[in-house]
Amino acid sequence: MPSASATASGRSGSTSTVSLAESSGMEPSLVVKRWTRYGKDRLYVETGTGEKVGFFDLLTGQSTVERPDLTVAFHEAVSSQTP
Repeated sequence: MPSASATASGRSGSTSTVSLAESSGMEPSLVVKRWTRYGKDRLYVETGTGEKVGFFDLLTGQSTVERPDLTVAFHEAVSSQTP
């Protein structure tokens, strides 16, 4: 379950770690962070080491993937956080 956290500026968000099967040849985990600001609501996905993978816009349904080699893992991580 995502854990709520407050940033230094007082904005709140949530973070969760999604574990992937090591046998899939992908990163062992991806971190999903929800970001809401300026009328936007997005899920940002990064590797366990902090490398950006992409983001999913919860309002438009549009995905932006910055690591094409992790596209499948990105969509799995996003779908685990959306209804």
